Amino acid sequence: MESPELLDYYRRRAAEYEAIYAKPERQADLAVLRRAIPAMLRGARVLEIACGTGYWTQLAADVAAQVVATDLADEPMGIAQAKSYARQPVFALQTPMRSANPWAASTLRSRYSGGRTSLASGSANSWPRCMDASSPARAWC
Repeated sequence: MESPELLDYYRRRAAEYEAIYAKPERQADLAVLRRAIPAMLRGARVLEIACGTGYWTQLAADVAAQVVATDLADEPMGIAQAKSYARQPVFALQTPMRSANPWAASTLRSRYSGGRTSLASGSANSWPRCMDASSPARAWC
């Protein structure tokens, strides 16, 4: 479960998130991921949990058939929504879980991407608002 303090931390630091991707010591690993992720997600329906500022969402949107990007905090998601994408993702604000996550990664993959591929770029300790009929993620539930 996400604590209110942790959620507040993510909201306050949203503007700083992507600075980590500029660090020289991370470039080799990031280059591998920038090649691997598009290859894995080509043509897939993708559920991205904890999309943050959309850094990885952009890679997925370039090649995926559809992307639903979720996050707990509206500030980082606002940054993600302001970016340009090859294919516009659907963004859905998540609701903090009140108990432990009952869904295994394989269940997420099966439920949200037709058994193909899902990308969880952050914590899976929360869940999209599947029960809310007005939520953009509802179609995936």
